Amino acid sequence: MKKEKIIQSIVNDFKKTLSGIKKIPWFLGTHAFLVILFLVLFDLLFGTYLFYNYIYIAKNQMPEMISGQIIFDEKNYQFILDQEKKREENFNKIGEENIKTPFN
Repeated sequence: MKKEKIIQSIVNDFKKTLSGIKKIPWFLGTHAFLVILFLVLFDLLFGTYLFYNYIYIAKNQMPEMISGQIIFDEKNYQFILDQEKKREENFNKIGEENIKTPFN
């Protein structure tokens, strides 16, 4: 008996919430001018915030200096150069091969 009352109260609460949610589009439709005015104002404020953070501050703020010495790793550099040379050789080798096509 007690479980049935709890379930019934949950169902009633859900129905009340659902009826409240169904009223939102009607409210937005009846007050369309105010809603659009609010959205335009919100867009202006958000756009101003983005402009200020990502353009104005970025141009006017001094960049931070990196402390420490930059180390050039010769071993990795040579490895990358060798890989590039191998790719270039493979690319040139493909151009030299005479491949038969089924359309000739």
